[in-house]
Amino acid sequence: MKYDGIIFDLDGTLWDAVEEGHLVLLEYLKTQPDVTHLPTKEEYAGVMGRSGGEAVPVPFLRAPNAGL
Repeated sequence: MKYDGIIFDLDGTLWDAVEEGHLVLLEYLKTQPDVTHLPTKEEYAGVMGRSGGEAVPVPFLRAPNAGL
């Protein structure tokens, strides 16, 4: 099958990816020894779709020496 294009929906405009993104982030953060707070789904959803400058500092990356 040949395609003319592909759509990437990384900010949730076409598909609400908050649930899946939150679960993936939690799994990753659990492996980081300096992370002291795991984000709620609401905290995670609050930064979805923002660019780096708007999303940082994000409330759930409260790690010592994170440089935020």
